[in-house]
Amino acid sequence: MAKRLAEEIYDIVGPPEEARSTLIPRDMVKRWMSSNDVDALGVVHAVLHKPQYSERISPPIDADERRCFVMHYLERCLRENPDSDWASTRYEAGWELASWFSGLWNDAAARDFCEEVKDKLAQLYRAGDNALRRAIVDAALEHMFERRDIAKFFEDWNNDPVLTVAYREALQWSEKGGKSDLHSGKPPR
Repeated sequence: MAKRLAEEIYDIVGPPEEARSTLIPRDMVKRWMSSNDVDALGVVHAVLHKPQYSERISPPIDADERRCFVMHYLERCLRENPDSDWASTRYEAGWELASWFSGLWNDAAARDFCEEVKDKLAQLYRAGDNALRRAIVDAALEHMFERRDIAKFFEDWNNDPVLTVAYREALQWSEKGGKSDLHSGKPPR
């Protein structure tokens, strides 16, 4: 039986605790990034985010490519809710999206990408079933809205007949004193 791409990638890059020094060709990483296999995308996501891997990519993946990949990967995880050793679950993806969005928001060079993420979340929410909508609100928006400036950025959702539900539910979290530790590993409520 042929190895799955996720396992092949992991074999090439090695485990984080045994970081290798060999370079990882950018073209190879770009091929991995275009995979349809959500498990492979999960491994690539780790490669792009862990310095022991990402610093070995030569030449490096540029910031725009990285941002587009992360949004694509998180979108897939939110939609599909994979049950896997490699890819994030729907709620893990939502928590990561909240944390990632906050980082983008704080980075003046990446701020323009926030509008794209907002638009993608709107598309996902509109097209999603109740489980996906719940995850977008509970795992992502509630925690993003803990920052009043980010909640204000999403304020136009309040004028949309579909998105207003998400906006108001997420806003209630912070208005009622909700705070979170996105990395606590606690299950969603």
